[in-house]
Amino acid sequence: MYYPKVLIFHITRIYEEDPFNLMIRTIFGEWPKKNLAQIYTGNSEGGGNFCFHYYKIGPKDRRLGWLFYALKSRAAKNIFGKEIKEIKKEKKKVSFTIISKWIANIENNFISKGYWDVVFSIRPSRSLIEFVKKFEPDIIYTEGYSLSFTNLTLTIADMFNLPICYFPMDDWHLYLFRNSKVHKKVDEVATRIAHKAKLRFALGPKMSEVLIKRYGVHFECLYHADDPNRFSFPDNINANRDLSLSIGYAGSLYLGRHTAFQDLLMACSMLGRDFNIKIYCPNIPQDFPEDLIRSSNIIIEPLPPHNDLPYVLAKCDILFLPESFDIKYKEAIELSVSTKAHIYMFMKKPILVYGPQWSGTVDYAKRYGWAIVVDRRSVEDLVKGLKIACGPEASAFITQSYKVALQNHQVKILREKFYEQILNIIK
Repeated sequence: MYYPKVLIFHITRIYEEDPFNLMIRTIFGEWPKKNLAQIYTGNSEGGGNFCFHYYKIGPKDRRLGWLFYALKSRAAKNIFGKEIKEIKKEKKKVSFTIISKWIANIENNFISKGYWDVVFSIRPSRSLIEFVKKFEPDIIYTEGYSLSFTNLTLTIADMFNLPICYFPMDDWHLYLFRNSKVHKKVDEVATRIAHKAKLRFALGPKMSEVLIKRYGVHFECLYHADDPNRFSFPDNINANRDLSLSIGYAGSLYLGRHTAFQDLLMACSMLGRDFNIKIYCPNIPQDFPEDLIRSSNIIIEPLPPHNDLPYVLAKCDILFLPESFDIKYKEAIELSVSTKAHIYMFMKKPILVYGPQWSGTVDYAKRYGWAIVVDRRSVEDLVKGLKIACGPEASAFITQSYKVALQNHQVKILREKFYEQILNIIK
C-alpha cells in the first residue's frame, strides 16, 4: 500500500506508548514510521518513537527565543500550577512581599491572557524549513490548540503548498484566551485553519454540527476506535472476587469530576450493599477532596497501560463515566467525547453516564442509547441509575452499547476511512 508522508503539528511529542495522543496513535497506527514526521514544542510522558522524524521548536524558531527559554521553567510553573505545594510550604516560613506579589500577578496575566504567545510567537527558522524540505511531506495533520503553533502550521502549508487535515479534539477556539484581547487573534487563526483545511474531522455528532454551523464548512465525524478482539476475556476472570458491587472508572480526575465521585459515594451508600469504587487515573489533582482519598470504599490506582486497560475493567460490574455539572467547565467538555467511552462500550458492561445535558459525552450517549444517563445533578437519580445498572434492564443497554461500538468505533473501519480520505485530497 502507498502511504503518504504526513507532517504532524502537535504540541507535545508523540510516543509509541504514552497516556495521551490516543487518536493520533490510532489513526496513524498502520502508517510506516518513516512516513511520519512531527514538529512539536514540548516533551510528554512516554516511550518509543511513534514517528521516525522529529523536530522540536527551539530558540531560533521563536521571536525573542533566548528570553523565552530563560523564562520558560518559571512560566510553566505559572501555567500548570506545579509550585502550589511549594508556595504553601513557603508561606509558613516567609511572607510574600508586596513587590513579589505584584510581579507574580503580572506574570500570570501575561501568560493567561495570551500575551506570552504573541510576544514569543513561533516562526520558521532555516533549520525548520530544511527539516520540512528533507522530509518532503504530502500533507499536514494538526489539531490546533496553540495560537502561535497554528499560525506556524498555516505558514508552512502556504510555503510548501501543502493540504491540511484538521482534527480539533475539543473547542479550543472558543476558550483559548477568551477574556483577553488576544482572543480576537485566536478567532482569526481558528477560522483560517478551518477554511484552509482540505479535510476536517470532528469528534462526535454535536461537535460536527456546531463547527459546521460556525465555519460554514463540512466537518465529518470520526470517533475514537479500538479492536473488538482486544475485549475477549476468560469466563473465570472474576472467580476469586468477593461479592461486593464494583464500579470502575478510568481517566482524568480534572475538570471538576471529583463532585461526581462524591455523589456516587453517597448514592452507593444508599443501595444497602457492599461496594467499592475503583478509580484508575494518571494522577490525582491537588484539589481532589481528602474525604474521597481516605474513603475505605474508594480504591485509587494508576491508569494501566492502554493494552492492559480492558482486562482491568473486566473485573468491574458497572462502568462509571462522569462529567462535571459546573458551568465553568462547559467550554472544555461541551463538544468533546470521553476518550474512554468507546472502550467502555466494547466491555459489554452496563455504563452509567453522569453529567449535564450540554456535555458532548452525555449528548452522544442519549442520541445512541449506549448508556444509562443521569443528566442532572441528583444523588437520588444516581441511585435510580445504579439500580437499573444492577437489574435486568441493564442487558438492553449492554446490547446497544456493543452495537454502537461495532458501528462507530472499530479501528479497522476508522483507519480505512481516514486513509481513503487522505488519499483523495493528495491526488
